[in-house]
Amino acid sequence: MLKYTFLLMLLVGSTTLALAQKKEKKEIKEDNPTFFDKKMRIGGIFTQSWTNVVGKDLPHSYFAKPSLGGVISMQYYFQKTLGVSIGLGYQQRGAGIITPDFVKELGNADSTYRHRLRMNCIDLPIMLHWRATRPTIAGTRWTAGVGVIPTYIFKTGSIFHSVEDGFHDMQNWSSDFAKFDVAGTAEGGLDINASDGCLFQVRLWGSYGFINPYKNDALWGTAKGANLTLGLKIGFMF
Repeated sequence: MLKYTFLLMLLVGSTTLALAQKKEKKEIKEDNPTFFDKKMRIGGIFTQSWTNVVGKDLPHSYFAKPSLGGVISMQYYFQKTLGVSIGLGYQQRGAGIITPDFVKELGNADSTYRHRLRMNCIDLPIMLHWRATRPTIAGTRWTAGVGVIPTYIFKTGSIFHSVEDGFHDMQNWSSDFAKFDVAGTAEGGLDINASDGCLFQVRLWGSYGFINPYKNDALWGTAKGANLTLGLKIGFMF
């Protein structure tokens, strides 16, 4: 019995030692561990996203289109793991409109995937952020955030791209679409120490609008839609 007890203690002890050594190996040393202690930062964020309009009884068949944007943001961490931010920026939204392709030939004016619904927006993102206290690799932290984006849509237009001659057919549809939206937003990614000079941010993000963009019931009928955005954020905070 004593022999088995000793073997059990030896097994438990060796397992504990192995786990301790493994944990010690996971400890990541950083050149500047206090870099992430800075409470306030101001900088710029570039967005490359895919936008679409989703909903029911939509007046067109839509597909996601690429949309660019940029934000000037101020971030303040009132705790090591929690912070808030507010920003002001421009963001494209909208969707591609699928049009009938009767000729079925590439490059002619009948080709589909050339019509765009483009919304030009001024965003005011307000967010709550979480950031890990331990590094994933040296000089990095996992981060995530949620918030709301009040949006002023200063212009909504239709653009049919003419690749043949460059004279695109552009129409102003602003009077038939809502001027304001409020979207919920979420993001997640990494904060990176860029040579102690700035905080480099790489994040996946998305937003979903809560206000129906279709304003003219006589034109759009019972259409109920929402602006959907999914994409990548790249930021430099100082």
